[in-house]
Amino acid sequence: APLTTAQATVKQVVQPATRTPDSAPSTAPITAPAPVREVQVNTIQVDPERFQYKIIRGAEGTTGSLRESQRYDPQLSGVIQVWRDPDNGQLYVVNGHNRLELARRTGAATVLVRELDVASAEEARVVGALTNIAEGRGTPVDAAKLFRDKGITPDDLATLGITLTEQKARQGLALANLSPTIFGAVRRGEFPVERA
Repeated sequence: APLTTAQATVKQVVQPATRTPDSAPSTAPITAPAPVREVQVNTIQVDPERFQYKIIRGAEGTTGSLRESQRYDPQLSGVIQVWRDPDNGQLYVVNGHNRLELARRTGAATVLVRELDVASAEEARVVGALTNIAEGRGTPVDAAKLFRDKGITPDDLATLGITLTEQKARQGLALANLSPTIFGAVRRGEFPVERA
């Protein structure tokens, strides 16, 4: 069966082409990620409907994980993933909604970002979600929804270096294989994740 657009996006992200159109082996080097840079907090937009992969979130895409924090420390906060929308030229947070909210709330002027070099908002969301899963963030249900929606397999995760020793990835794959009825009950909180 042909791949859906979403599945093709994942395959492109996790299995980049190794051959040129004429089928000769590619000699192109692996593309390095964009450099980390400092940007003004107020230049980053929020659109959780497009970019936040976590199911339970607030209006700004936050989950409340940093609500008790009173200080944004750039040394501890890591790098926020952003994507520039070619339609309006704006930067959007893809991975780091909670950290961006903390930076704004505590008056930080800048944050460290890495701009994702992908063609669409959908691809940016997939990369951000996979980064979250690799870092052990989100819930098994969040991971399962992504895996189901995008057709991600254990082999895809292995290609990315996401091991199944990471509990959320392992549980997410197991949940992704449930029947739609049972998975729906798990998503609604009517059926415990461990039992599912």
